[in-house]
Amino acid sequence: MEKIRINFKNCYGIQKLEAEFDFLEKATYAIYAPNGIMKTSFALTLKDYSEGKKPKDRIYTSRKTVCDVHDCVKNINLDPNSIFVIEPYDQDYKSEKISTLLASDTLKSKYDSLHAKIDEEKSKLINGLNNQSGLRQNIEEIIIKDIGKYPDNFLETIKHLRDLDMGESGSNREVPVNNYLLGLHIHSAN
Repeated sequence: MEKIRINFKNCYGIQKLEAEFDFLEKATYAIYAPNGIMKTSFALTLKDYSEGKKPKDRIYTSRKTVCDVHDCVKNINLDPNSIFVIEPYDQDYKSEKISTLLASDTLKSKYDSLHAKIDEEKSKLINGLNNQSGLRQNIEEIIIKDIGKYPDNFLETIKHLRDLDMGESGSNREVPVNNYLLGLHIHSAN
């Protein structure tokens, strides 16, 4: 990808945007603008394109949208897999492409391996908690809400519970939780 041309019409509030990006001239482009100008709309449009979805206009839903991303050198539409949109912070965000941002193949491999292990262990923990509690869904949300220490962060909440448990010489103890008592005993992975 050396040079791309975009043509957006009626995409998430962008009425019309035509631009060309020459990556031989500049390896990186930054889009900087005040809030409400179009940065999020631009990102959403490219995200839809990268996922093979047709962008839309949220307000004027009947308007025809155009989303062309063209490789000027090859004279074809740009391969959607060559676009990666970094979203604002989202704890649960996952992407197969995220590790390509790392500097080397070694770091990428370590990152992918570690996150696969974390996801696997988290899944085992959730399954175990579901079996013990009899709940079949939303166990993460319930624990986060009941503990209330780390909103929207299940793993930090579990770490907090483990730290509370370890503070009592590893023995069982009861932790007051939003008018409930939670019998707590978490074993270290070591």
